[in-house]
Amino acid sequence: MDVQARIAGLLDGLFRHRGWILAGVMVVVAAATSGMVKLQFSTDYRIFFGGNDRHLEEYLKQQRTYSHNDSVLIAIAPDGDDVFNYDLLKVLRRYTHEAWLLPEVIRVDSLTNFQDSFALQNELVIKDLVSDDVDFSEALLTYVKKVALSETALKNRLVSEDGRYTGIALTIALPEGAEKNQKIIEVVREVRRLAEKIEGEKAVKAVYLSGTVMINNAFYEVSKSDLMTLIPIMFAVIILFMSLLIRSFSATMLVFAMVGMSVGVSFGLGSLMGIQLTPPSAAAAPIIMMLAIADSVHVLTTYYKQLAQQPRPSRVEAVKISLQKNFIPVTLTTATTVIGFLTMNFSESPPFHDLGNLVAMGVIAAYVLTMLFLPLCLVLIPVSTTVRANYLEKFLARVADKVVANRIQLLVVTGVIASSLFFFITRNELNDEFIKYFDESIEFRRDNDFITQNLTGVYQIEYSITAASAGGISNPEYLQVVDEFADWFRGQKHVMHVQSIVDVYKKANMNLLNGAVDQYRVPESREMAAQALLAYEMSLPRGLDLNDQINVAKSSSKFVVSLQTISARDLLALETAADQWLREQAPGHMRQAIGTGPAVLFSHIGMRSIKTGLLGGVVALLLICTLLSLVFRSVRIGLISLIPNLFPAAMAFGLWGLLYGQINMALATVISMTLGIIVDDTIHFIAKYRELRKAGASPEAAVRGTFTTVGVAIVVTTIVLVAGFTVLTFSPFVMNWGMGLLSAITIVFALLTDLLLLPAFLIQFEKIEDELFVLDGSRV
Repeated sequence: MDVQARIAGLLDGLFRHRGWILAGVMVVVAAATSGMVKLQFSTDYRIFFGGNDRHLEEYLKQQRTYSHNDSVLIAIAPDGDDVFNYDLLKVLRRYTHEAWLLPEVIRVDSLTNFQDSFALQNELVIKDLVSDDVDFSEALLTYVKKVALSETALKNRLVSEDGRYTGIALTIALPEGAEKNQKIIEVVREVRRLAEKIEGEKAVKAVYLSGTVMINNAFYEVSKSDLMTLIPIMFAVIILFMSLLIRSFSATMLVFAMVGMSVGVSFGLGSLMGIQLTPPSAAAAPIIMMLAIADSVHVLTTYYKQLAQQPRPSRVEAVKISLQKNFIPVTLTTATTVIGFLTMNFSESPPFHDLGNLVAMGVIAAYVLTMLFLPLCLVLIPVSTTVRANYLEKFLARVADKVVANRIQLLVVTGVIASSLFFFITRNELNDEFIKYFDESIEFRRDNDFITQNLTGVYQIEYSITAASAGGISNPEYLQVVDEFADWFRGQKHVMHVQSIVDVYKKANMNLLNGAVDQYRVPESREMAAQALLAYEMSLPRGLDLNDQINVAKSSSKFVVSLQTISARDLLALETAADQWLREQAPGHMRQAIGTGPAVLFSHIGMRSIKTGLLGGVVALLLICTLLSLVFRSVRIGLISLIPNLFPAAMAFGLWGLLYGQINMALATVISMTLGIIVDDTIHFIAKYRELRKAGASPEAAVRGTFTTVGVAIVVTTIVLVAGFTVLTFSPFVMNWGMGLLSAITIVFALLTDLLLLPAFLIQFEKIEDELFVLDGSRV
C-alpha cells in the first residue's frame, strides 16, 4: 500500500469515529491547559544562567560569605544647585530613617548616616555625618561638603563628583525559593511608595530607582506586560488577516479557537514542567499563535478551493481531499519547525531553552489540532463557500509568467543582491548590554541611564579576595596588593568607583595616629592593622558594620568596581586584563579571585549564548537537511531544498549588519528559529511542483501551477508570519524587539527567494530536477 492509500485509510477512520475523536481531543486539551493555573512569572534575573556557570557559583558564594547584596539605590536630584543645603539634608536624614522600616531591608547607607571618623584627643570618634541632634550651620554644611567630596566611600557612590546628586542605598535580604518572587514585588511596591514621598518634598526635584531588586522586578513587569499587550494584538492580527484572506467568519473563529488551545496546551504543559515565564519565554505565545495559523491556512485554502469546484463535493470529501494533499507537507513542516525551535536548547541561557521548548510543544499541539479538531469542525459547522483569494491567484499567475520568462536574469540579479548583503554580515559585532535589554520606554531603563550619567555606575565587577589565613586581611602585604589592585582599576577606562577594605584601614590608621594626613596609608604591621580595624568596628553602630565587606574569619574581603554603561565586549576585556594583573602581581592565594556580579554574569552568558546559538543554527540546518533527504529519498534534493533557506537568513543578517551591526544572544537564536519556519514554504512548493511534474507537466507549467495553488497559501502564511513577528517589535524588551524584527526580515527574504530564486533554479537546472523522487520512490 502506497503512502497516499495509507493516508486515505487514516482519514476514513478519522471521520468514521469523529465524535469520539473530537471529544478525546477536547479532554486532552482541557487537561493540558489546566496546568496554566500553576504558571508563574520569574522575578529573579539569575534564571538567565545555567546551574554550572562558574561566575554564578562565585556570585552565590559571595552572597553566602558577606551580607546579602541584593540592593536598591534611591537616587535624589535636589531642587537646587547641589545637595549641601539645610532642606535637602533634613529630607535625606528623615527618609534614611524611614528606609530602615521597608520590608527585608538589613542596611541603609546615605550621606547623612555615613560613619564619619576622626581623631579627638588621641581617641577614635565615629558618628553620623549629619546626626539627628546636629545644629545646622554654614560651618556644618562646609564640613559635610568637604567630607562628601573627599571620602572614597561616598564620592561617585552616594554623592556625585560635582555634589549635585545623592542617593540612599538599601541592602535587601531576599528569601530563596518560591517566596522570593512575591517578596521582590512587595519590596518594589514599598520602595516606590517611599520614592513618591521623597519626590513630594519641596527640596527634591526628582527621584530615580536602580539596583538588583529593581532589575529583577523589571524582568517580571516586562514579561507580564508582553503577555498582556502582545497576545491581544496578535489575536487582532489573526482576526483581521483571516477575515481578509479567508473571508469566512466561521473559519476565522475556528482558527481563533485552535490558536488559543495551542497556546493553552503549551503553557499548561510548560507550567507542569516547571517553566517560569521570563521576557524571552513570554514571546512563545505570539510565536505559537502565528505558527498555528500557518498550518491551518494550507488546509483551509485547499478546502475552499475544493468547494469551489463543479460539481461541488460534500464538506466531508472536500476536507478529506485537503488533508490528503496537505498531510505530508504539513507533517514535514511541523517536524522542521520543531527541530528549529528545539535547537534553541543549545543556548547557554535557560529562558531561551524555555522559549524553544514552549514553541515546540505549541507547534505540535497546533499540528494535532489542524489534523483533528479543524477538519472535524469544518464538517460539523456550515461555512461560506465563496471562492477565496481569486485576486491573489491571478496576481501570482502573472508573477509566475514573469519568473518563467526571466529566470536567467532572476538568477543573476538575486545572486548579486544576495552576495552584496552577504558582505555586510561581517559588520555584525557579537555584543550584549543587559541594561539595554529594556528600551527607553521602561522607567527602570531611564532611571538607570540617569543614575549612570549623574551619580554612580550600575554595572559592577565584584571580587572576593582571599588572604593566606584567618585574620590575614590585616596583613600589610595583603592590604598593599589589594590597594595596588584598586589603584590599577581607578586608572582604567569606564571605572567610576572602587570600594576596597583598604580605604577603611587607611582612614582608621590615620585617626589612630592623631589624624595626621601623611598617615593615611596601609598600617606598617599586622598588629597595628588589626588594632585599627578592631577600634573602627567597635565604634560602628548596629546595622552599619563591615559584614558587607569582610567575612567572619577576616580571611577575605569584598572588592567592588562600579562602571559606566559598558558593552559586554569591553567589560569582558576589562575583566580579562584584571585577571592578568592578579596573575602577575598578586600572591598565589589571591590569584584565585574571580570577577562576578550581574553585569559580569550577563556579559559572559551573552557572549557564550551568541556562539552556542549560532551552533544551534548549524545543527538545525544539518538535522533539517537530513530529514528532507530521508523523506525525499535523495541526499541531493535535501541539499537543494535548503539552498533557498540559507539565503534568507544570510541576507537578513547582512541587512542587519548594514542597519544595526550588533548581535545579542536573542538574535543569535534567530537562525535556529527561522530556519525551521522558512523551510516550510520550500517544502510546500517542492511537494506541489513534484506532484505536477509527476502528472506530466513541463517544468514551466509545473511552476505556474504551483504558483496558483500552494503559492496562495505561501503568500498568506508569510503575511501572517511577518505580521506576527512584527507584533514582537511592540515589546519594550529589546531582545524580543530585535528577535521579532530580524525574524520578519528573514521571512520576507524567504518568500522572495521561494517565489523568485527557487522556481528559476528548478526550471534552469532541469537535469537536477529530473532526479527528484516522488514519495513512493518512483521517478518523475
